Amino acid sequence: MANKSGNSDITERKIRPVYEAIDNGNYKKAVQMAEKLLSSKQKQPQLMQMAHVAKGVALFRSGKLSDALEEVSQVTTEVIVDEMVIQGLIVFYKDAKPDEIPKILEKAVAVSKGSERLEFMNKLFLAYARTEDYKKQQQAAMNLYRSDGKRSTYWWAVFSNVLQAYYSTDKNLSKKMFLPLAEKMMQKMIGDGGLHTEAEILLYVMILRMSDKISEALKVVHCQVPEIEGDLLIHRDFLKIEMLQEANSHAELNSCLKAYLRKRCDDWRNFNLYLDSVFNLIDMEWKPKDNNEAEIMPDYTIDMATEFICSLLENGGSSGANCSRGPYLAQMEIKKRHKMRTQGKEVQSCGNAECNICLVLMLHTQTMYIPETFNTLLKEYFARFGNKGCCFQEMTLHFDQAESQEELISSLEETLRANESSYIDLIIDGKNSDLKPSHVCNRFICVATLKNYAGCYRNLSFNEKLKTAQQLIGYHGKGLSLGKELKSSELQYTDDFCVLACHLLLDLSKDTDDGNDIWHIILVLESALKASPHNPQMRIILIILYCKIGAFEPAHKIFNNLSIKYIQHDTLGYLMTSNAHRLGHFKTARSIYEAEEKFFLVSRRECVDQKLQAYKYGNFTKITEFIDFEKRLQNSLQLWTMKYYKFYLDVIHKSSSCDEALSFLKYPPNGDILLSENFLNQLIDGRDVRIIRLWDKLEPNRLQSEADWSMQLEILHLKYLSVNLQLLGDVIELSQKVSNDSDAQSVVSHLRTSLTNFIDESKTLYQRVVDHPGFKCLWRWHGPPQTRWNSIIDGGLDRLLLDIASVLLKLICPSKVVFMDRTLIEDLNFFLYKETNENVGVEISKIGQTFADGLQRYNLCNENAKCFNGHNLEPNVLLVELAIDLENFKLLITSVQSACDDVVQNLVTIKDNFLVQNLGHLKISFNLQTKEQALEENSDLSDLWLKTYKSNESDMLKNVRDSYQVSIQELLSVAKLKHNIAKTLSL
Repeated sequence: MANKSGNSDITERKIRPVYEAIDNGNYKKAVQMAEKLLSSKQKQPQLMQMAHVAKGVALFRSGKLSDALEEVSQVTTEVIVDEMVIQGLIVFYKDAKPDEIPKILEKAVAVSKGSERLEFMNKLFLAYARTEDYKKQQQAAMNLYRSDGKRSTYWWAVFSNVLQAYYSTDKNLSKKMFLPLAEKMMQKMIGDGGLHTEAEILLYVMILRMSDKISEALKVVHCQVPEIEGDLLIHRDFLKIEMLQEANSHAELNSCLKAYLRKRCDDWRNFNLYLDSVFNLIDMEWKPKDNNEAEIMPDYTIDMATEFICSLLENGGSSGANCSRGPYLAQMEIKKRHKMRTQGKEVQSCGNAECNICLVLMLHTQTMYIPETFNTLLKEYFARFGNKGCCFQEMTLHFDQAESQEELISSLEETLRANESSYIDLIIDGKNSDLKPSHVCNRFICVATLKNYAGCYRNLSFNEKLKTAQQLIGYHGKGLSLGKELKSSELQYTDDFCVLACHLLLDLSKDTDDGNDIWHIILVLESALKASPHNPQMRIILIILYCKIGAFEPAHKIFNNLSIKYIQHDTLGYLMTSNAHRLGHFKTARSIYEAEEKFFLVSRRECVDQKLQAYKYGNFTKITEFIDFEKRLQNSLQLWTMKYYKFYLDVIHKSSSCDEALSFLKYPPNGDILLSENFLNQLIDGRDVRIIRLWDKLEPNRLQSEADWSMQLEILHLKYLSVNLQLLGDVIELSQKVSNDSDAQSVVSHLRTSLTNFIDESKTLYQRVVDHPGFKCLWRWHGPPQTRWNSIIDGGLDRLLLDIASVLLKLICPSKVVFMDRTLIEDLNFFLYKETNENVGVEISKIGQTFADGLQRYNLCNENAKCFNGHNLEPNVLLVELAIDLENFKLLITSVQSACDDVVQNLVTIKDNFLVQNLGHLKISFNLQTKEQALEENSDLSDLWLKTYKSNESDMLKNVRDSYQVSIQELLSVAKLKHNIAKTLSL
């Protein structure tokens, strides 16, 4: 035994450096170190097995799954009982192929004995839990319980039945078999010794709730919870509320919520549930029974509910800093619901005092204890809570019910002018230190945002909207004096003035279609960000605007400063991943994809580990949450978009020959290049497209539609990438298989099938995109990112790809004699490369999502100097991998070579222009004549406007210039690489 332990220590010491290299990301070095161990003269079985496993892990982490599986298979052919080897295999297979772990442990359990067998049985259960094989999981748990007799393993078996019911597609089977079995097992254990812990009680409650036995579950909560010490007692109220809601026990729910709201009257979610229960009782015509012994009488009329709300107002205090907002909001909410339910109804009694119909109508229209108008209630709410940052959001819940929105806005403005117009000046001068700057600024900001919400700015003229934006910028600049004592990590009190002003300026940019507007807005935000460097809204707007003008580097720098963590990679990562490749930063794009993909891999691994820990500690209520979250990560649209973009970059940008391209195509992310419809339909969109705070009531509804459209078009683009890469792989692979006439005939047959499938799928795909409402939609700056379909379809790439495939298909005929259509070749040349006039210098169309486009010259100033502008910079790739041994194909090859020559020459010209141009010396104009006309009455604002140029213009333009240079340099590198490939094409 001592010798075995000594050998294990030696093996661990020798294998540790390999895993350290893997942890550091040095996979090539790890493979070399493992091979060195395998080639050593001392053939220790344990060390050899560990070396094979370590090498497999390194190969898998470097993206070579098939090689990794082949390496590890040299170990798994035998029955493994060594603890270290099994642990190494678990480390490998839990990411590469989790289904293999139970097979290894099943063999180990079959041949082991004693305590070692119990350990392997425990690992086997957790392996089934990892792979979510609930049936075998339940069997393994029962076998383990029979061997060790522990209560914890018995609960594993019970919960395995619960999971089978929870995730079963046959709900009838769940109700009749899995849940009754789980309940019977619970009752058996209750009879033997009762429920001892919080986890056991919650498991029993979960089973009863899933079985629709709410009354029994409530009894368990009432009877068992007081006997248990812990957090469950705190959450008992939440459990009761949830179960009463499920059971539609509106009277009991109402009483329970009344008791809860007396303690926590600011819980708006439960306040809404309370009002729901009141109106449900009214609809049911519910009345208390004569022998009703309820401790708290339910409120079953509007008058009773209103009286309860008024009592909360009295108990919660009607003034002071700790005044509760919930009852004030509830006043408006019950009034709004009452108004909506009785709108357009006239109550006419039939004269019968006992008429049920008339009684119900009277209940709906009875006199209330809230006679004030909505305008009065909203003004009172603003007077009490206008100094809080949440006031705007809460007032918009009922703002639409105001009898006169214009009158309300005017009244609020008069209040500010009468009471607070000079507050900011007083604070700045130090004459009134009692006023809190944040409170004063919040009230001004609330009114300004309410005006935007009400549409007061929407119909303003250009000059009026420009002047309003300047006034808001003036408020922001003046308020910066109030935040001198704030820490750098704290936001300035008047930041929202600047953000709202930028919203208005972006609306102007949309109306005028003037690209210079965006440059000025960037300058305004850069200036504001220096005073408030951690403002997330300013940062995200800057990221969007920099990408809009094609400058990715400054956007990437700002994004890194956001320091996003954990699930934010899924919700916010699209801000970078949707732009990096599109704007020509291929190296940065690949590093971003690798970092984001690493997050998903690590998060999924941690999620599984947390799930297994929940089993060990009996936290069953969290296990389903971990399972659902794991599925969300596994099926994330963001994850698979990144995987395929990274795969695409490897194939297109890193391959200098057909052989290299084929070597990359052997390792598709999903195991198969072509993505199936079933797989695409399972993808989940976790992107947070509402990250920009909106103050317009018309925007949120449309934003949801755009989010749905964006996801659908992104899925179609994934399909598009997979279809094109599939064809590229088929063409290269089949062209290399031609060795004799018989092989040639077989290759031609397969190629004809592949081309036919490509043409059919592409036509269907393009038609789906063209018919999609999102394709014709005008995407807004603050919504989801615009998809690449507009560049593909409007640029003619769809027709070009189909034309090339059709040419190839025509060339593949029995006679092998096909004359090229000169018109078709000229048409292809037109799409391969075209020059336009005036603003556009060069635009390269694409072949197979491979040609770079959007290279433009654009006048940034009123001078005669011109320089490159990335406003429409969407470089993709320049690749021609059509090496097919076919007759009469020389003309097409010649045209491709000519196009590549032109592309490289024009990119070199643009790059050389950057060397002699200094973007920092340029001056950006922003409709100066119009601006001066709009601001001639206020010289202070005009001076403030111009200051933003002097302080930030040169730095911003330098960053943009550097970003453009990187784009051109990387695009030129790719073009030269593909130019060399084109030279090798021949018959």
